[in-house]
Amino acid sequence: MIDVLFRNLAVLLVFLAIAACAWLCGGLRADSLLPTLPWLLAFLFEGMLFFPQRRPFEDAVSARRRSWRGLRRDPLFYFTLLFLLVLLVPFVNHGLCLACDYPQIMKIASATGLPVEDVAKPPVPFAPFCVNLQEHFTVLLWFLPAFMGMLAAKHSLSRQGKRVLMEMLVWNAAALAVLGFIQQGSGAVAPLWGKVPLKVHFFSVFSYPNMAGAFFVMAFAFAIGVWQHRVAEVAALPKVDKTMSLKEQALNRWLRAHYPLIPATLIFFGVLCTLSRAALMCLFVLAGSAFVYYVLSLLFSRHERARRVRHAAFALGGALFFLLLVSVFAPPDLNKELATIDSFGVLDRVSGKAQYHTRVAAAIFKDYPFFGVGGWGYKHFCLSYLQDDELKQLQTVGGANVHNDHLQFLCEHGAIGAFLLLCIVLALVYPVFRDWYRLYRAARFMKADKAPPRPRAIYCLPAGAFWILIGDLALIIHACGDCPMRSASVLSMFLVSLACAEGYIPREVSEGR
Repeated sequence: MIDVLFRNLAVLLVFLAIAACAWLCGGLRADSLLPTLPWLLAFLFEGMLFFPQRRPFEDAVSARRRSWRGLRRDPLFYFTLLFLLVLLVPFVNHGLCLACDYPQIMKIASATGLPVEDVAKPPVPFAPFCVNLQEHFTVLLWFLPAFMGMLAAKHSLSRQGKRVLMEMLVWNAAALAVLGFIQQGSGAVAPLWGKVPLKVHFFSVFSYPNMAGAFFVMAFAFAIGVWQHRVAEVAALPKVDKTMSLKEQALNRWLRAHYPLIPATLIFFGVLCTLSRAALMCLFVLAGSAFVYYVLSLLFSRHERARRVRHAAFALGGALFFLLLVSVFAPPDLNKELATIDSFGVLDRVSGKAQYHTRVAAAIFKDYPFFGVGGWGYKHFCLSYLQDDELKQLQTVGGANVHNDHLQFLCEHGAIGAFLLLCIVLALVYPVFRDWYRLYRAARFMKADKAPPRPRAIYCLPAGAFWILIGDLALIIHACGDCPMRSASVLSMFLVSLACAEGYIPREVSEGR
């Protein structure tokens, strides 16, 4: 038992850090993260460097050397360090907010005779800066577990460890969904049965429904990937087991293949209970895509026709039963939320046409193009960029965010910070797309009985990696019209899942053999 724990300590530490980000109020508030997260990150740092998972016939020293060598040679590591440097410099180069710190600014200006604008400026205006250290520190806390978990998952976990981690994250999301059901059933007025009632709808540990929706939609896609991976894994197992009867073998194989549908179903209903319209649209698209993906994999597989028809009928019957469950157990306010969805409203939300946030964020970026205005800087600079008619319609609830994560990251971290973030994401997805291309080229020359189902461009990539990409793409699309990434839990799931996608790809393909 101790040996098993030692061999999988890195997996456990990565999971604990990412799960803690979710359970601690969704990873949004610094006061919730601070008492626990630094200790978990310290243990994760130690596990990443000294207890990486070992490959077969590899001792602990060789595993450490391999992990350190991979870390040193990985551009992802250096992009991460550079972005963290951009986040750390403002702690020694901070300015003052013209709106929030006006009394202090006027006091200094009257004492020194300097103009108000010069007093508010940071000591080094062309370097990264912020105007509120506490809020900027909150942003740093969002990125630290995401980056450490990402690097640990990529360099300290084996391929099997990455797959195990993804399944653990799926079950963790299912547990959070169950917590949300219990809270709703018990009449809780705040997450985790807090005593101060919230004025907005909440679900599970998330006080913001769109953030909860984005988290559970991502987890739903990952659950589909885990399920499809189990189906393929069980199909490749030998069918003869002399210790069990044929009926017992069939039941055992079916349970081993389809048990991930349990967390997938719980997470599905979790998304429904968030009542997030953007998440609901993403969910229905993902659920329909999962059904089509599974049915096509059956119809165009190399199995005999009777078996394909039987499995397709099972899939259709399961889908109908699932729709029956949705109609019976869907939350009562779901229809009201669905009725408010319209295509023009979605386009206005994504384009920012109906709000001032997009124009203001773009104007701030033009004035501070290189490093932006620091973490949470948008809400401090927003007022000075508003026009008279916009001041009359000032958004009081949710007005601290642009409601477009990509534009807000660009506004607060500048072109250099946004470029480094883009490089981090590209460094994670490049190996997956490279291996996808290799698998597609190899599939074209396979014999018909060994080739993946058609269309081969989709099915040549293992299902686990494919659905990780789909789930993360859904988050990126959601972030075009809201702010789900402004949370340690969502950011961590996003980056760690991309780092784990390689775990579903055969080693000989990834290493170019």
